[in-house]
Amino acid sequence: GTVSVKPGPDGLGLKLDVGLSWGDAGRGVDRLWDDGLATPRLDEEDDEPAIRPRLNTEIGYGLRLRSGVVTPFGGLALGGGDSRAYRVGARLTVNPTLRLQVEADRRERSDNEPEHRILLRGEIDL
Repeated sequence: GTVSVKPGPDGLGLKLDVGLSWGDAGRGVDRLWDDGLATPRLDEEDDEPAIRPRLNTEIGYGLRLRSGVVTPFGGLALGGGDSRAYRVGARLTVNPTLRLQVEADRRERSDNEPEHRILLRGEIDL
């Protein structure tokens, strides 16, 4: 499930999302049905449930600029076991048809070196 606080219709104000989910999104929905949700299969290596919970959070605040609305944000994702990801960035809504976003994230797992990424996204509705 997800709990959300949405900003006003103009995009100004607090935006908060906290969500909890189960399963491995990378394996697809069919995998959930095959493995079942009530009795999760166990990992062969460590006898722990293969379907682990994930917590995803994001908080941001929309501010008015002369050129539109900017929403700086930060996020945290905690996966089953010891995986976690941190995100920071900003979204700029110039008008209802033009949106820009820049985001940096760090993903950590105990069995790998941390991964760092930068995302640049632009959207134009024609």
